[in-house]
Amino acid sequence: MDTSFSAPLWAANRTALSESKVAAHLRRFPRRHRLPVLAIARVHPALADLAVSYPALLFMLAVPHRGVDAVALRRMVIAGAPLKAVARAAELPAWTRNLPPEAFARPLSHLPRHETCARQIANYLPKRARHAASWLENVIHACEFGDEAFAVWVAREYGTQKHYHFNLRRQALWAWFSLRPELEGARLGNRPWTPQIARRAANKASIDWFDRLSLHVTIAEAAVQPLWLEAKTVHGFDFVPLLSAQAIHEEARVMDNCVRGYGMDIALNMERLWSMRLNGRRAATLSVGNHRDLGLLTITEIKGPKNVKVPREVAVAAKCWIDGVDVTAIHVTERNWDAVLPDASAWIRLFKPYWKDKQRIPVWLPLIPTRSTLGGL
Repeated sequence: MDTSFSAPLWAANRTALSESKVAAHLRRFPRRHRLPVLAIARVHPALADLAVSYPALLFMLAVPHRGVDAVALRRMVIAGAPLKAVARAAELPAWTRNLPPEAFARPLSHLPRHETCARQIANYLPKRARHAASWLENVIHACEFGDEAFAVWVAREYGTQKHYHFNLRRQALWAWFSLRPELEGARLGNRPWTPQIARRAANKASIDWFDRLSLHVTIAEAAVQPLWLEAKTVHGFDFVPLLSAQAIHEEARVMDNCVRGYGMDIALNMERLWSMRLNGRRAATLSVGNHRDLGLLTITEIKGPKNVKVPREVAVAAKCWIDGVDVTAIHVTERNWDAVLPDASAWIRLFKPYWKDKQRIPVWLPLIPTRSTLGGL
């Protein structure tokens, strides 16, 4: 035993804990970190006692954490300093004291520390030890990708359920921008994040936000070309091409449909979107692309408002429109999937405020985007 840590105060203040109870708690730490935890526990009984009284603090003393002076903290524990004071020196929020040993599968890098958030998150601690690791991982990632208020929301809404990183990143970005309405990224959203929003509504809203973002950075400000077909009036219906991201946004808003998700298909030269209008009012949205088997231009989908089936007269007008064109003379060449990249200038302009706030450019949100970058959100 390292006697350099000995101090009379420890002997006077130490709570009498049975060795068997301490040993049982030490065995509950995740296997990948158990050896360093056991090594620190052997240094002094006061450190071993933390396995029962404050497992998070013992974990922080045993596993390297950036900016944490573990030696100084160990000296405080052995000298009999109040655990609140030691935790404060370690920058551990008070709610972590109630986490069981099973929770610590990764370093405690991002935790809600603000007084209000720390008080709130204490209400959502997992009730079963076997769920603690997944709960804490959700909270840490939510705080890392978003902010403390979002982490509290994740603790409440997702609890111990597995929250896959791509969903969490997307929701965290949507929530982060929602709280900053002056930014371009916030204006892409149809519904802002609030701490009161339910999980299902949040998932729907974040998907809608992501579709808008994807469309924004794939098409950017460029006009969609070539159109393949002519804008004309057939049976009283005007066929209007949707030439830009803004035009597609407006069509999706008015028609309440999902055409914002067509950004990558348009960039790959697989689809073009058209709006059918009668006397200036939108009647249907249709997409035009190659027939999967024939390789000839055709209408691939046509829907009315809220994606309902179109009336017969709308379908007849659309059929006459496409039949009035010699599709055999139109050659549609799809672009290579790997060659279609998000617009770098639109991407940087969008995410620069986020990078500045986080003081880093995360690997999953790089300065120069790739196709897989969008797929990872």
